[in-house]
Amino acid sequence: MLVMVFVLFSLQRISCQQIPKAEIHYRLGLDLEKAGKFHEAAEEFTQAIQINPEFNEAYYHLGLSLLQDGDDLGAIRALLQLRQLDPNNNQLNTTLAQIYFRIGYFDEALALYLRVRALSPKDPEIHFNIGLINFEQKNYSEAAQALQQAILLDPRMMKARRLLASVYEAQNDLPSAYRELRAAAEAAPLSAEPLSDLGILYLKEGKLAEAEKQFLRAVSLPQNFEPARVGLAKTYRLMGRLPDAVEQLSAVLQEAPDDAPALLERGTVEEALGKKEAARVDFEHCSRIAPDRAEGEMSLGLLDLNASRHDSAIRHLSKAVALDAKQADAYFYLGQAYYRLGESAEAKEALRHCLLLDPMHKGATELLQQSAKTSPPTR
Repeated sequence: MLVMVFVLFSLQRISCQQIPKAEIHYRLGLDLEKAGKFHEAAEEFTQAIQINPEFNEAYYHLGLSLLQDGDDLGAIRALLQLRQLDPNNNQLNTTLAQIYFRIGYFDEALALYLRVRALSPKDPEIHFNIGLINFEQKNYSEAAQALQQAILLDPRMMKARRLLASVYEAQNDLPSAYRELRAAAEAAPLSAEPLSDLGILYLKEGKLAEAEKQFLRAVSLPQNFEPARVGLAKTYRLMGRLPDAVEQLSAVLQEAPDDAPALLERGTVEEALGKKEAARVDFEHCSRIAPDRAEGEMSLGLLDLNASRHDSAIRHLSKAVALDAKQADAYFYLGQAYYRLGESAEAKEALRHCLLLDPMHKGATELLQQSAKTSPPTR
């Protein structure tokens, strides 16, 4: 009996000695995390967990450090281990949901947010995130319900109103979209975002005077909101006020030389002014600083297509559709370039891709019909 008591006492003593060791590694990890040394911090948190497998805080900060270190899947593994220990931790479930959303695991993110909502039904941020995921999945009715609930809980939640406006726009309910954006502007009178959104919506409808008014209101605010300034420049271009557009965009680019939307728009204005080489410089710059986006390559391709440099146009437009396979216009221009080179089979394939994405694309329909009836031009 005395031997058993001694053994139990020894085990308890070892365990008590181990816990402080785990705490030491945990504290070192926190210091490294604060210093931005996330890889080293993760190693310390891992050491703490190996010593004490029930160290909840170490699991949580291991997940955060791995996330900051760019290891999304490692972060998920750490947080899922913690979730086994603490399944109803809302902060943990929210963090996991954010990671899932960021890497495109929308169903998993939504399931976690719904669990969090059941525990915190009056948190407007949770309702907003549920609305955001449903919007990304094109579940517009569910998105609208969640966002309306977020606004009911927090009427001044501007981002919920802006996203709800996008939901209504996607459903072609423009009066409701305008209503939400005006409400957002009233709720945040010093914010340029809803005013800029209003300008963009007017611009899409071709209401240039109304768009200009909203963009001017937005740029008059001290926020210096770049999308509003680029939107105003685009409005000036469509109004035919090209020098005003260039002036606006040059001011943006003087402050932010790598602003991709401003570079694209200035290139478009320069092309309209006949300054083809200046346009090419801006489009190439945009393509360099945003190599994962299709817009720069598409603009270069269209510039070459208009200049009858069809081989070069095909190279750029092929890159554009490789970067973004949902660019219907890029496929249309690619089809045009192939058609003008006499490469009928490639032209038809590109035009059919365009029509799969946009069945009502008039240009692609007409060119496809034309290519079926007549021989294409030769080199």
